[in-house]
Amino acid sequence: MTNSLKIKMLKYLSKRNIDNKSGFTLVELIVVVVIIGILSSIAIPGFNNASDKAKQREASTLLASYAKAAQAYYTETSQVAASVAELNQYITVSACSASATTTQACKNSQVTVNTGTSWKSPTGMYNISMTTGNAGNGFTATPIWNGYAVTASFCTSTGSTILNDFTVKAQDANAPTIAAPNCP
Repeated sequence: MTNSLKIKMLKYLSKRNIDNKSGFTLVELIVVVVIIGILSSIAIPGFNNASDKAKQREASTLLASYAKAAQAYYTETSQVAASVAELNQYITVSACSASATTTQACKNSQVTVNTGTSWKSPTGMYNISMTTGNAGNGFTATPIWNGYAVTASFCTSTGSTILNDFTVKAQDANAPTIAAPNCP
């Protein structure tokens, strides 16, 4: 390259940087921040709801297993299971240690085999109870946080199991009563 061409190129580049204003204006930055705010206000509640529903699946899985174990016990003995100890023949009913007071404590404590009629889920997020009657066994899982409850039943009259996932959070004002589904 010749010297004159180099000089012309340098003059052009130096003039271009001075004349051209680069960067974003304040209005452009405000518009971008507003758009990000709108998108996050839409996405965050959806994420929280999905997270709560995922936690509810834990209780649904547990209660469905307990109802199937109650069904197996009834099929084999022609009697309704009186306690979890009788269900332990068909499924291990694990519970968070009774001394654990938080979900973090449940994660760090030993999981025990339950034999009573009420216990905490292994993660400590639900209080689970078992009821017994002539019509069958009922199970309820009540969240210890503002989440969704789950109930399940085994009905001796039909030999079927019923699982009910609540769609209204348990602590909401218009939440239904949490009770095991009635057998027909």
